[in-house]
Amino acid sequence: VEGWTAVATVRAEVALAGGRELFANGGVQAQATHRVRMRYRGDLTPRHRLVWLDANQVLNVVACPPELGTANVLEVWCVREVR
Repeated sequence: VEGWTAVATVRAEVALAGGRELFANGGVQAQATHRVRMRYRGDLTPRHRLVWLDANQVLNVVACPPELGTANVLEVWCVREVR
């Protein structure tokens, strides 16, 4: 059985970075892009997702390149699908 497992609970700053609408399969799908800044973690990859508890949203990690952060801060780019 495949599923999601919580790895850690951390504090982070979440900011809306943009959005767009996609037309596919005869329908419209909206996406919102978020930038998340948190304390540096070396184990975060695009295979992970973040759960934003304050907004009750799931953010899919798109990129977390170390060059966007510093030695202490990691900047993560995520996409939230708007239904």
